[in-house]
Amino acid sequence: MMRKFIDVARLCLDWNNYHTAMVIVMGLKSNSVQKLEEAWQSMPSRDLATLRSLEKLLDVSGNMRPYRSAFSAAKAPAIPFFPIVLKDLTFFVEGNKTYLEDTDAAASSYMKDARRPSPNELSLINFAKFRTVTRFVTSMLALTSENYSFAGLLSTTPFFNLTAGFGAPSEATDMNIGPLDLLAQTIERRIQIVPTSHTSS
Repeated sequence: MMRKFIDVARLCLDWNNYHTAMVIVMGLKSNSVQKLEEAWQSMPSRDLATLRSLEKLLDVSGNMRPYRSAFSAAKAPAIPFFPIVLKDLTFFVEGNKTYLEDTDAAASSYMKDARRPSPNELSLINFAKFRTVTRFVTSMLALTSENYSFAGLLSTTPFFNLTAGFGAPSEATDMNIGPLDLLAQTIERRIQIVPTSHTSS
């Protein structure tokens, strides 16, 4: 089973799906999985080498430099590691002032009427902050909005039958959504059915 997860993580990385690849590696590195000593000892060296190469993406040194370097070279479609997206977006929004003080205007106003002006009178919008946020969000959308080349083939896969049975979209489903979105809805419905199946048995 662990070998299968390593293969899936490697394939995800080949398809620039960094989020899934890194989440799988994090799961394999969790304490509960690491305690499976016999399974790890029987793991072929080739799979262990693949896992070690995948682990480099989780290196936090240099503000996740290995991951950032790899992802910067990725071409669409690509799925970034979502925690890093949130981290960067939070830094851009919270780490930069929304308003900047016009020091020249402050000095001039103070000299004229001998009073210290209020912050609202001297605040200038920090457009650089909003340009940075816009560029970041635009780049993420450009990488994630394109479908994978195999997305159109998912409807012919028996397990992911998107047109029949409980895999069919509901009446409320927008029929214009992409195949990957429809696949996600299908998987979600199958997951919801599992507890019901166990209960009924």
